[in-house]
Amino acid sequence: MRELRRFEEAEAATQAALARFPDDIGLRIDLARLAQAARDLPAAIDRWAAIRAMRPDMLEAWVQAARAMQESWRHEEADALLCDAMLRFPDAPEPAVQYAWMAFDVNRWDDAELRFRHLRERFPALSDGWQGGSAVLRNQFKLDEAAAMLEDGMERFPDLPQFMLEYARLPIARPFAAEKDWPETLRRLARVHERFPEFETGFIEGVRLLQQYGEPDRAEALAQSAGQRLPNSYALAIQYAEAAETRADWPAAITRYTTVKERFPDQPGGDVGLARTLSRESRFDEADTLLLNTMERFPAHPSPFAEYADLAMRRENWAEALKRWTAAVDRFPNEREYAHRKYEAQMRLADADPASSAAMSFLVPAPMPDPDATDRQVSALAMQFESLGGRGLGCEFGIFQRDCGAEPLGLLRWADMPYDMLVETLRNRFAGVGTEEYTELFLNAIGGGRGEYCTRDLRGMMFQRSFVYEDQTTRDKMLVSVIKRLQFLTRKLIADLEEGTKIFVFRLTDRNLTDDEIADLHAAMRAYGDNWLLYVRYEDADHPNGTVELVAPGLMIGYMDRFKLSATNQLSAAPPTASWLTVCRNAYAIWKGGDA
Repeated sequence: MRELRRFEEAEAATQAALARFPDDIGLRIDLARLAQAARDLPAAIDRWAAIRAMRPDMLEAWVQAARAMQESWRHEEADALLCDAMLRFPDAPEPAVQYAWMAFDVNRWDDAELRFRHLRERFPALSDGWQGGSAVLRNQFKLDEAAAMLEDGMERFPDLPQFMLEYARLPIARPFAAEKDWPETLRRLARVHERFPEFETGFIEGVRLLQQYGEPDRAEALAQSAGQRLPNSYALAIQYAEAAETRADWPAAITRYTTVKERFPDQPGGDVGLARTLSRESRFDEADTLLLNTMERFPAHPSPFAEYADLAMRRENWAEALKRWTAAVDRFPNEREYAHRKYEAQMRLADADPASSAAMSFLVPAPMPDPDATDRQVSALAMQFESLGGRGLGCEFGIFQRDCGAEPLGLLRWADMPYDMLVETLRNRFAGVGTEEYTELFLNAIGGGRGEYCTRDLRGMMFQRSFVYEDQTTRDKMLVSVIKRLQFLTRKLIADLEEGTKIFVFRLTDRNLTDDEIADLHAAMRAYGDNWLLYVRYEDADHPNGTVELVAPGLMIGYMDRFKLSATNQLSAAPPTASWLTVCRNAYAIWKGGDA
């Protein structure tokens, strides 16, 4: 029942069994695992705690509880629990491994480096110490040091292909496209294939990187030859079909996906790919019917449900797409990308019909954080804030909200917005924003991928992405949509400013604002109503990372150790999500106190 995602039935059955066998530890473990699978993380944490009280020698109860705490963003508690576990189980590597990777996952590079070093010292037979250590160095763009650690790993673990694969990826791990050495990466990948001819992941990565490098014919040839070498590989069969789809050769793709469907009937990928390519030939009803059957056959697999929602997007039936993405999000809450796609469906529906109930739902205030549901609390917390953009990856706070599972719709959430233009735009009540006179629509192949429609205001502000791609609609249609979108979002932002029910966030990466500049921005906002501004700047000796000060009515200043883009224009491989969360929690506490 759990694997079929019938969580309520599974819970009832297990509770009934526990009533009959109250001392059965296995049933209690089942309940804890069930809560974790259902994303009821507070219940999972409590249940693992009860198991630890009954059986303090059961390592799983420590490790899984820490994992649930981490997923709930309760990192300090997870750290403390893992430290306790390492003392209780000094010879068990699992707590130490999770302790190191947790610091990595929240981008605490100094802590992660130290923890992986200790892991290498205490458990030299484990590869995690070298894999994690090299990943920390890579994510700080210390690529020479990362290469040295991977070379050490290859020597210590010669039969593990992952080290050679990571070593192959290093030449393209640099932050800017001009610095990436694609030929060297492809040469190293060829050596991976020679050294480990049964390593499926190496071939899959080779196909992916050849496509990314703009070599679709070589990618297809590699997928075909690798599939012949590994004929039982479902993943390679899918990649060979995808190669035809990438070339827009729909008949070949349909044939190949049909073959996958027949050869691997216990996997949903053939059905999903076939439905997708059928829709590309406008055979929408066939695709819908196929996916309905696939969802019934594979109720625990998310991909058919996602494609079913995507199919409605392709038909430009935005209301139906929103309905389907909402169902997918509810059914598979761990699939974070689905919340993003639901957001896109809401946005496209608002583009098409700004007066619709879905569009108007964006004007409903977000619920306050629920103290009894920590993982959902983080999402609710992030919804209390609205970004005013900023210079140097002005979308950073919007990305943080997405990391928290929050998808607010805001005019400046994805915008690059200079300080002086923000103040002027606030003062003139956004005059001209969203008009054809000042709006430029253009295509931008972000990351070298599909051409995405982007906009900018011709007065030197508000560059932002649309999340709509060239192959999804025509330029003329998109121009009409984007004008509607900007005008709708402008009205929404003005209403939010007048209501004063959010905390507005602004930051720059190249410098800190002066006191006078902060006061001018705050005054421009307060002209609309009783607003709160959270201006975030770099930490200093008196204000360490996470500090938030109330400096005037409705004005808070937060301090962070870094942003994703530094003051010297250096890009970090990962955003400072943990730092943003600390600042937001502290700011929210001040805001609630001021509200009271």
